[in-house]
Amino acid sequence: MSVAMRLLCALLAVLLLSGCSRAANDGDAPNEWHLFGKDGAELHYSPLAEIDVRNVAELKLAWFADLPPGNSATGPVMAEGKLFVTTGHGHIRVFDAATGKPLWDHDSGAREASKGLQLRLGWGPKGLAYDNGLVFLGTHDGRVIALDAGTGALAWEQRDYPAGDMRHTNGPVRVFD
Repeated sequence: MSVAMRLLCALLAVLLLSGCSRAANDGDAPNEWHLFGKDGAELHYSPLAEIDVRNVAELKLAWFADLPPGNSATGPVMAEGKLFVTTGHGHIRVFDAATGKPLWDHDSGAREASKGLQLRLGWGPKGLAYDNGLVFLGTHDGRVIALDAGTGALAWEQRDYPAGDMRHTNGPVRVFD
């Protein structure tokens, strides 16, 4: 293949792929945080400019919520004006992001499924994800669940590995299309 033909093919490939670069959740509102790393690229970066080195010392606590003890290594997810958190054994709690008012909670049933088993310390949930009105959680008993973000109603559930097989689902849930 000639050099000119290779350059033409490379240029064509760049043009064709330029429309495919959208990561999941790139269209999120700047003040929302739908995935563990904010967006599909996992940049952990917020484009908001309201807080900077000049005013960070003036920040005050807006609200807090006491969460039950238990294994959890997650960060919250922010969407639809709600803050979604998960606590030990996959219990999801949802708060109004502005006021801290509890809105709904959902017990995934993972605690009951692991009763009598010796779990490792890190076997708590690893995080939530939000996309298209649904909140997603991977449980340590082998399920991925999707809940309606507005009501907490179960939208669907899928088993990742057989019941009773307490493997460790590693990392936060990723949502993409």
